[in-house]
Amino acid sequence: MKHVKMLIKILLLKVYYFIQEKFRTKRGVWLPYLEDIGQVLRADGKHHNWNLGYTQYYSQCGQDLFVDFLLNGKTDGVYLDVGGNDPIVINNTYYFEKKGWSGLAFEPLKKYIPKWKEQRKVRCLQIALGDKADIIRFSEAKKDYLSRRSSGNGGVGVTGDCDEAEIVDTYEVSQRRLCDVLEEYGMHDIDYLSLDVEGMEYEILSGINWDVDNIKILSVENVDSLSSELKIRQFLVDKGYIYLARLSSDDFFIKKDYFEIAWR
Repeated sequence: MKHVKMLIKILLLKVYYFIQEKFRTKRGVWLPYLEDIGQVLRADGKHHNWNLGYTQYYSQCGQDLFVDFLLNGKTDGVYLDVGGNDPIVINNTYYFEKKGWSGLAFEPLKKYIPKWKEQRKVRCLQIALGDKADIIRFSEAKKDYLSRRSSGNGGVGVTGDCDEAEIVDTYEVSQRRLCDVLEEYGMHDIDYLSLDVEGMEYEILSGINWDVDNIKILSVENVDSLSSELKIRQFLVDKGYIYLARLSSDDFFIKKDYFEIAWR
């Protein structure tokens, strides 16, 4: 029965996305035509330009909507935002903070740190995450997705090196394992982990103590290559997760133990 309920929810969500796509406006704002939802889901982060102050969700492709769906509208959750870039525009965790959630954010791009301090309540650490403690050099590019580690095995922006003319700044950033940070802050029960770091997802996942850190739901950007996609999926399945769905470039995983309790 629990599996049937989950499938029904996923099917309803797919119908919801289909209707949004069908009636998308030229301004990039989606107008859902479902009366029972009745919210405006903006996709481009510019809802204030169109006087849509009542916008509810903020993710680029409905990631926060899907997580809210899976957690039945939970209002007192805990999130981790790893590589969120802008604290509001197409951000996966801002919606949950507005609902009363607490959490922790990680963003190595120093240009975003003042915005996090001004616009969000959550503490945002300007560090990189990986599978070991280290000091890395980070090259910040004009286009965020081209920003990358200057040394180490791969890194942010690993999908393609950019011309030196694209680099606007280079600086050192501390790298830590996520499990060490969570131990420091006494955070071990996490409802939602949003992971989007342009190529370092596997290394960051390897830096989690899966025997101690209890994470219910993960969204993981997974577009590096087919072998990388399968590697990450198999890694999380081996850690006790169910590969649930894919929204755009993000894979969603739900902890099997939580799934069996929540959907029994």
